[in-house]
Amino acid sequence: MFLLRVLLFCFFCIGFLFSPALFAKAPVCNLKDPRTLAVLAKEKADQAQRSSDIQEKARLAKQGIEFAEKCLQLDLQNIDCVYVRAVNRGLYMETQSFGLKNDAKLLLQDFEFVAKQSPAHDEGGAYLALAQFFLKAPKMPILGEGHTRDLSKALVYADQAIAFGPQAFENHQTKAEILYKQKNYKEAAQSFKTALRLIKKVPGADKEKKHIEKMLKRARKK
Repeated sequence: MFLLRVLLFCFFCIGFLFSPALFAKAPVCNLKDPRTLAVLAKEKADQAQRSSDIQEKARLAKQGIEFAEKCLQLDLQNIDCVYVRAVNRGLYMETQSFGLKNDAKLLLQDFEFVAKQSPAHDEGGAYLALAQFFLKAPKMPILGEGHTRDLSKALVYADQAIAFGPQAFENHQTKAEILYKQKNYKEAAQSFKTALRLIKKVPGADKEKKHIEKMLKRARKK
């Protein structure tokens, strides 16, 4: 799943990351091709996710938004570009403390568009993002009216994410976290158990696996 996993890079477009000699031989990216722009936007999101430097993360996410918007200028209905624009916007928002109302509005609009037009995209990734938004949003309306924490709404979105991505551990993990917040510990434990079973098939997810194991134990003790 794109939201939480490492993406494939656009290898033919990143010769500049290596030596000048390699760059000289590398093909030039076609920045008028929506598919190329979508891949570049995804690459920036992946880099931003992995960056531990806030300013660098913000810079990369903004570049990702720019690539996605260039893509959408060429193909207004491109689902990949609408989706990755929202992902990059969410990453950018993580680096900011103020002035996020408009960003929150645009982020939700993009994810809602993807959920409506292509609900199975990225294993229900748009529904997952909406669930996580309403799970983690502030209780006060600092992101605008209707953009506050709402666990009931988050649970509906999590169930929709599972319906379109039943094998994605993130969908079950998010549902479990919502249920845990609602103090529905029995059902939370069941969802954490499902997430744990699915994550065992995912390479390189040891850190998240340990977190799920810890939360499963807590839910069982309640």
